[in-house]
Amino acid sequence: GSCPECPPVCRKPVCHTVCSNPSPTCESVCEAPTCDWQCHRPVDCPRPTCKLECEANPSCKREEAPEPVAPPTEPAATTVTTSTTTESTSTVEGNTKAPAAAPAAAPAPAPAA
Repeated sequence: GSCPECPPVCRKPVCHTVCSNPSPTCESVCEAPTCDWQCHRPVDCPRPTCKLECEANPSCKREEAPEPVAPPTEPAATTVTTSTTTESTSTVEGNTKAPAAAPAAAPAPAPAA
């Protein structure tokens, strides 16, 4: 924003002649003009746009969340890992399961004569 314009209204300076004696040396002397500032409150004063920004505090470091850790397993337990593939085999408690057979495709319809 800017400040409102305040145009000065000044009267003409008052001048007079000063002469010295015995030899007349004259000069024109003027006083500084008297001014009156005509200011007024602005009609439209828009609200300033403000944004709050905080500095990072070096004593308050943000800690990263630790990686989740699985609880310890029992001695007789077996760890199972899974993955997504077209054919997979998984082992659970020492037993092996073969991949399930895919359903057979339906035969194509006979062409119309």
